[in-house]
Amino acid sequence: MSAPELDRREAVRLAYSAAARDPAGQHPFAVGRELAPGVGYPPELLDHMPDAAVGTFAGVAAVSVEAEFERGDRVLDLGLGGGLDALTAADRVGQEGRVVGIDFSDDMLRRAQRARDAIAVDHVKIARRAEASWFA
Repeated sequence: MSAPELDRREAVRLAYSAAARDPAGQHPFAVGRELAPGVGYPPELLDHMPDAAVGTFAGVAAVSVEAEFERGDRVLDLGLGGGLDALTAADRVGQEGRVVGIDFSDDMLRRAQRARDAIAVDHVKIARRAEASWFA
């Protein structure tokens, strides 16, 4: 990557890390539960998700709600954030499935891990990088 690309990547990482640490703070993008219904998340789904996942939502779509997942599917969530999409997908693919969430912000990874642990799902992996064996 060129220096400007690295600078831009670092600026994005820092912005999302700040949102993970302080979701109610000022950010260059919308953050929080109020955003999620507007892009397609049903409020009743959000009511059953940990605040660690919902509170830092900064997405532009409800991919995990709209995707045609089946029981047993493998799902890769790039740009995991607080984990809302990964946890929604985990519910849809069931224990037979597997979800891997990847993010480049350590603060977001910690938040997603707290969200995952709060609802005790063991078929969701959270990491900075994926390992091929997770999809076998």
